[in-house]
Amino acid sequence: MKGSQMNDITRIEDRVRRKRMRIAERVRELLESTGKSQRAFAKEVGLQESYLSRILAGEANLNITTICAIEDALDKTILDVRLERLKSISLPQINQLLPIETDTEGLFFFGYA
Repeated sequence: MKGSQMNDITRIEDRVRRKRMRIAERVRELLESTGKSQRAFAKEVGLQESYLSRILAGEANLNITTICAIEDALDKTILDVRLERLKSISLPQINQLLPIETDTEGLFFFGYA
């Protein structure tokens, strides 16, 4: 494998690791706010407790079904692809996609059309 291909793989692995950790932090934060134990929550969602532990450690490779089950049980969004997409586009593109309003203090609010 060429050096540039290895760099690409390493870069992708790093991105995957960072995203897993962001998801883990979000799930952990939301789970703590419910006051439920990991064991009770895993049972509610239909996951093995060990798998939930791997999710919370940022070690699990979640699929959409698992993400949706966790979101439903928490009644919160843990992964918003709209926001992920916004990070990858330029400000002029964001301005075209989202209406931008300001309040009386000049704070910006973005809304989805």
